[in-house]
Amino acid sequence: KVTILLREDSSVESVSGAGNVHAVQPGPNGFEISSPHADLFLARGNQAQSAVISGGVSFERRGDSPARGRAGKVLLTFGRGGKVSHAKVVDAVQVTQGRAGKSQALRASAVDLLMHNGKRLEKAVTSSGPAEILLSQHATRTTISAGHFEAYFTAQNQLSRVMGSPNAKLVSKTPGQPDRVAGARQFAARFDNQGQIASAQLEGDFHYREGQRTATAERARYSVADGSYTLSGAPRVVDSGVALAADTITLNRQTGTASGKGNVKTTYNDLRAAPNGAMLGASEPIHVTGSSVTASQNTGVAVYTMARLWQGTNMVEAPRLSFDKTRRSLEAQGTSKRRVSTVFVQTDKGGKTTPVAVTADKLAYQDSERKALFSGKVLINSAETTMNASTVQVFLLPRGSATGGNQLDRIVAQGDIQIEQKARKAIGSKVIYTASDQKFVLTGTEGRRPSIFDAEHGQITGDSLTFYTQGDRVLVGSGNSPQL
Repeated sequence: KVTILLREDSSVESVSGAGNVHAVQPGPNGFEISSPHADLFLARGNQAQSAVISGGVSFERRGDSPARGRAGKVLLTFGRGGKVSHAKVVDAVQVTQGRAGKSQALRASAVDLLMHNGKRLEKAVTSSGPAEILLSQHATRTTISAGHFEAYFTAQNQLSRVMGSPNAKLVSKTPGQPDRVAGARQFAARFDNQGQIASAQLEGDFHYREGQRTATAERARYSVADGSYTLSGAPRVVDSGVALAADTITLNRQTGTASGKGNVKTTYNDLRAAPNGAMLGASEPIHVTGSSVTASQNTGVAVYTMARLWQGTNMVEAPRLSFDKTRRSLEAQGTSKRRVSTVFVQTDKGGKTTPVAVTADKLAYQDSERKALFSGKVLINSAETTMNASTVQVFLLPRGSATGGNQLDRIVAQGDIQIEQKARKAIGSKVIYTASDQKFVLTGTEGRRPSIFDAEHGQITGDSLTFYTQGDRVLVGSGNSPQL
């Protein structure tokens, strides 16, 4: 049924269609609209002025970027030449653009569409309640929601950029992987020529969740190239009992890493005590600070630069430090300007505790073995003794028998051994030191026997020399030198 209303001069004022209303613009880039009812209002000269399409509208646009959708009502405003300049789509709006496997969709209560020359969509603005943008690319589906959206389009009617606020939220789902959920007060995204997000910025009270990993910051930038979020403004990440803070933090989903730069602070919580462990065997938190860190979610290994690691009174400093939370092990590497350093303690028979500082080019420590392996110009300093060696193995007592977890059991040093004790100097190729009795056993190699120079007793040489931190007694294991 069609009803035509005429003015007094017999010009057409309006045309109303009822029942199976169908409007078609033919051609490869044309469109089709279907609805139960439509009203078209005309100015004098039969110039289309406005239209109301109602009762449940479905529409489809053909071309390189096809679109289809439905709504309760569409209100059209026409400009010069009878071309659409503005469209308002209301009541349960759903619009989908693109083809299967790579598409965009919009769900909203109402959408205002601003057109250029009746052909090109310039801008879309949602209103009357929260809205959603759904992006599909192969198996990954991303939903962006906010109270209000503004979307801008290219000359080819493809989505160019979107801004959403307040309560912006981004949820990305990929089969076999935990959902990524990000939120902030404001959201702004740019799209590539394939209609997919190239980058996004989330501003104001940013928060993120992916499996056990959560994050907060003032703002975050998302890059689709590597699936990463870069957080700034007091960022903090918590993952499986590990809390990380830094000036900026980047979360990369492809590699499963979290990278922090500037004023890095990490706390490893939820640790169980290891009675047979030593330096890292307590249940109290392990702390690490540094200038940067790259932590792997898959392996539990974190690599720090300019690092300082400590648990209780136990501490290691190094230009580069790799810490494995699962194995409670670490590797530290020094440079020409800054070396690896740590401090152990020893207790003499009288119960007196003294520190023993060790510096080296490299350190490897395994808490299950209670062994620290130092290499590269190793220097050991204690109250009574200074020792230089090529490599040093430091064995620690288990935590069950020593408070603090870094108490010396024994030291095995090899290489060019040089030992100084007040007026005594000793050289050799290998030395074993036991902390319980502060005893040194010094040996050499073929052609290079160990020797001790004592200001009071002179030069002493033998196949094996045993001496102590305190006292002037030296035991010669074998050889022709006199026994003192």
